[in-house]
Amino acid sequence: MPIYLAIGSKPARYDAPIMTATTVHYQRPRVDAELLGKLMACTTIESLTAVVQTAAERLGFEHWIYGALMPISPTRTEEFVINGYPEEWRQHYLQAHYTFADPTVRYARENAVPSLWDDLATRAALSGQGNRAKIIFNEARAFGLAKGVCIPLHGLGCIFGMMSYASTDPRHPIMESSVHAEATLLATYVHQVASLLISRPHAETLRPLSPRERECLKWAAEGKNSWEIGHLLKISERTVIFHLTNVTEKLGVMNRQQAVAKAMVLGLLEK
Repeated sequence: MPIYLAIGSKPARYDAPIMTATTVHYQRPRVDAELLGKLMACTTIESLTAVVQTAAERLGFEHWIYGALMPISPTRTEEFVINGYPEEWRQHYLQAHYTFADPTVRYARENAVPSLWDDLATRAALSGQGNRAKIIFNEARAFGLAKGVCIPLHGLGCIFGMMSYASTDPRHPIMESSVHAEATLLATYVHQVASLLISRPHAETLRPLSPRERECLKWAAEGKNSWEIGHLLKISERTVIFHLTNVTEKLGVMNRQQAVAKAMVLGLLEK
């Protein structure tokens, strides 16, 4: 019995001739290179929001949100959000303190692949947290967020992040089409641009470290004392202390331990 594969809208026999690039019809992606180029060119949150809104609507989503938990010091974090949800829902969400009870947030912290909201509701029910999740998703539907997908985001200096898209149509074929793949691609580009926009104000307020200051700081991060750093770099202990004192002043901290911690948060040791 021949085996059939679904190609396009017509079944094709597995033992049929292989289709070449000249015979296959490729559908133009909704999130294309031109749109991604516009996204990468964004220099403000406002311009980024406008491009993402256009892209989301191409995918059949009226609403979306991007969020990232960013470290701003060794002990403090800040939640950064670009909101494409109805403002009424966003305000209700914050007033009800839903952030840490939200199944999408819990999922994004511990996973890397997309998940439908419906699947997250099922998971929450199985883990004994279904009542709160059911309340959140039911209330979201009342605000026009009928069906959605959550895409976890990691790296680029954030502790974790996520992007969710939502449709007013509960029949939206998110996972039954190429939409989820294009939505995931879009989310990674948004994360790239948003991370740059988030970090730029912090970086612009700092005086740049010299190459020698950076070298001393990197060895201090390895636990080396001033004498050991001087021996490694073939400079005097006094010169090492001079450079690390300059580092603490430039980073606005009190000692080299705080300087190492802040430099790690800002990614200065990776350059």
